[in-house]
Amino acid sequence: MTRSRFSPLYLLLFAACVALLVWLNLPRPELPPQDMSVLLRDPWFIYGFAHFSFLLMPAAALLVADGQRRGSRAWWLVLPYFALGILPLSLYLAARPAIERQAAAPWITQALARRWFWLACAVLSLVSAIMLLPMGSGPQLLNTMRQNFGWWFMWLDIPLNHIFVLPLVQAHMRHASVQRQSRWLAAIAVSGPIGLGLYLATHSSKTSRPALCARPTFQRRR
Repeated sequence: MTRSRFSPLYLLLFAACVALLVWLNLPRPELPPQDMSVLLRDPWFIYGFAHFSFLLMPAAALLVADGQRRGSRAWWLVLPYFALGILPLSLYLAARPAIERQAAAPWITQALARRWFWLACAVLSLVSAIMLLPMGSGPQLLNTMRQNFGWWFMWLDIPLNHIFVLPLVQAHMRHASVQRQSRWLAAIAVSGPIGLGLYLATHSSKTSRPALCARPTFQRRR
């Protein structure tokens, strides 16, 4: 099974993220007592958590569809993906076959075609930003994170998911014969769930049936 030439880099990313996550969660006597209740009172933290949640839903759907098209069982990593973010995603990308071999199952194709759902993800992500960002402050967020040092990984996890979901988006674009790919990739890299939700809302139903599934046609001899 041929894998991507970037497979070792994805494994290195996984190892680096695990090491950082362990280091952030080591006990530190010099820090103030941990208080998770402040997380729910910090608008910027709540916005970050909401942004991350809206990003995971369309990214997970693309991961499953990509895994099924490539005949890879690694798409089951979507289950821990909702809790651990970049860790399962980097493992999937490391184990991902380089070549598509078959069509995705009908149920995932139908799920990706739910335009209204992906549009709702984009709109709700934007609404949460408009509502929560003006209510928070940098010093408040810094104080919140000092009291919950282990949660700093989330702020790294968000941009990493923005970047490393792009190979899944590119694969979907090739499958759907999408034009102007660079603009969409740039928008998704910057805005995450907003760009990703809008992309799926406008392109999901355009996915073409691959040649592997095409039925041969025969001409009747005269």
